[in-house]
Amino acid sequence: MNESIDTFPSIKKGLRVVCLNPILLVFSFIVIIAKILFQFFAQSLLLPQSNFFETTLNSTTFQQMIAAITQEAFLILFIIFLLHLILKSLGLVALIFLSNTYEKSLETKFSWKKIPFNRYQKILHLEIVFFLSLICIGAILNIPAYFATTRQLLDLAQIISLSALGITLAIAILFIFLYNYTAIYLSLSQISLRSAIENSYLLFRKNIKETLLLAIFFIFIRITAITFTTILFRPIASFLQLSSIHETFFSFFLTFFILILIEAWHWATLTIFFRKIALFKEPFSPLQEEKNMVQQKGVVGFDEV
Repeated sequence: MNESIDTFPSIKKGLRVVCLNPILLVFSFIVIIAKILFQFFAQSLLLPQSNFFETTLNSTTFQQMIAAITQEAFLILFIIFLLHLILKSLGLVALIFLSNTYEKSLETKFSWKKIPFNRYQKILHLEIVFFLSLICIGAILNIPAYFATTRQLLDLAQIISLSALGITLAIAILFIFLYNYTAIYLSLSQISLRSAIENSYLLFRKNIKETLLLAIFFIFIRITAITFTTILFRPIASFLQLSSIHETFFSFFLTFFILILIEAWHWATLTIFFRKIALFKEPFSPLQEEKNMVQQKGVVGFDEV
């Protein structure tokens, strides 16, 4: 069994890397913009009505939703979704690569030419594979609910739909953890997508406790930072006698900046922690224990990146 790895040094060093290299905030900004675009895409496509659970469990909702979307609206949503994928892929490649570079030397000078932006295509493929896989899983799990609905077994259909939703959400959470490690693999090496996903699963399985602790920590940080900012900003706005428009604008700007800072901190920490578990030397790396020599080749060049 592997010894437990302390996550606090990675968190501490990740914050230091971001503070000493503010260029990371530029690429974190790109990632946050991409996430906002995806939220707009999801809300526009999946929440046309007010009650999400009611519309989700309604057997005719999906058909009505598709019928209500015009070709122009669908094209706009497709462009927004594609733009989200490209921006997020570019931002993540830069964030991960620079975090890896500064982790080895905080005094490294920034250079646009050194960032392997061409690897964004791998992240793009990863996004598409995980997104389509999740859609297919959700659709397959809802097939029994469809047949139950056709037989007028509405109560059973609702139970099956809720169960399918819960299973899909659980798989989506697993995909998020695998996505993080896979994105780092693809950004720092020439490893294939399939090998990167397999390696990521091995790392997650062998370091599940530490991975969950990091996830919980950054969820807590995000919630705490936004809550604290909201509570603290109101008395400051009242003291400065800001108008409602100015108060809304500055509150949004401050919250947005905090999200950018935390996003950069999150990926810097993940990259630093990843190096500890993927390049672990004693006694063997997780990949060596699995005797997967093809995949191991993808790990060996990280120090050369």
